[in-house]
Amino acid sequence: MVSRDAGDHGHRPGVLRVLGGLQGLGAGAGGCGSGDRRRAGGSRRRVRDSGRRASRGGVGDGLGAGAGRDGGGGGFRNAGFANAGADLLNSIKSAKDFNITPGQTIVPLVGTITEVNALGAAATQGMILVEPFYWDLDDLSRQWSKRFFAKFGKMPNFVQAGAYSAVMNYLKAVQAANSDDAGAVMKQLKSTPINDMFARNGHIRADGRMVHDLYLVQVKAPSDIKDKWDYYTVKETIPGDEAFQALSTSKCRLVAQ
Repeated sequence: MVSRDAGDHGHRPGVLRVLGGLQGLGAGAGGCGSGDRRRAGGSRRRVRDSGRRASRGGVGDGLGAGAGRDGGGGGFRNAGFANAGADLLNSIKSAKDFNITPGQTIVPLVGTITEVNALGAAATQGMILVEPFYWDLDDLSRQWSKRFFAKFGKMPNFVQAGAYSAVMNYLKAVQAANSDDAGAVMKQLKSTPINDMFARNGHIRADGRMVHDLYLVQVKAPSDIKDKWDYYTVKETIPGDEAFQALSTSKCRLVAQ
């Protein structure tokens, strides 16, 4: 089985990488794709350099998860929300109602453009997320997303795009291998680069991990939004080799086979 963000919430390690600066979250040892959760230290520095620096030790009693205290001795500057769905929506609403967000940046562990759209840019502006997919990233993502919108009346989030990509790449591998034998299909998948509407610079490693670029995004202010669903500014592309645990440190038994 190919480990992919749509299936195992692969955006979570990306956000954990960001929150590593907020809460001192450790890197988990793992293997066989879905367990590889280690973030690169250099990517944490990028978040700090963007003006959202927090010390590794600070864990507050704020909404959702803790909040990272500014290393300069000021108040909490980042609030990490370790919840999802309705709980996440309520946490963000509460942060807005209690006037927390003007002085703090919200960083959800499990957030998508669906939650941003549900609350609107006024409530979520400035929020930081790490996303594996954004519908308006480039021509490939836009073309497919507009087809999705025509069918469902909304732009896709990374879960929907990732599921489509996973199924299509599997079917293409079956066709190329002229077989649905698991070994033959997996061999084909691992030997084929993946660059489609969902993934950039994607490839499946020996341990089954689907490695691809991730994106540090920030929700725009309402005045900067040109059209509906034009929510994100892509602040940085995080190369897959930096975003995921290195294969050399993987403990997956598949690597030795």
